[in-house]
Amino acid sequence: MLVLFYYNWNGTVEEMNAWEKEMKKDFDAKGHKGIKIMGMYTPSCPWNRVWIYETDSVDKLMATWSGRPNKIRNTDMVILS
Repeated sequence: MLVLFYYNWNGTVEEMNAWEKEMKKDFDAKGHKGIKIMGMYTPSCPWNRVWIYETDSVDKLMATWSGRPNKIRNTDMVILS
């Protein structure tokens, strides 16, 4: 299934880019079985960014997430199975 995690960033573009780079580096280093980051894009809608995951379990994906940075505001998730 695909999971789209939309969020708005309440900070500078440089801070967002640094956080995204660290988040992906940390995610890749832990080697989460059954979960893959497919990419990131900037949608043409009110959201700033979207992480795209492929996973066999939403619960497994959510267990990989650590604390949310205080710069993230307004999140939404779309699950396509």
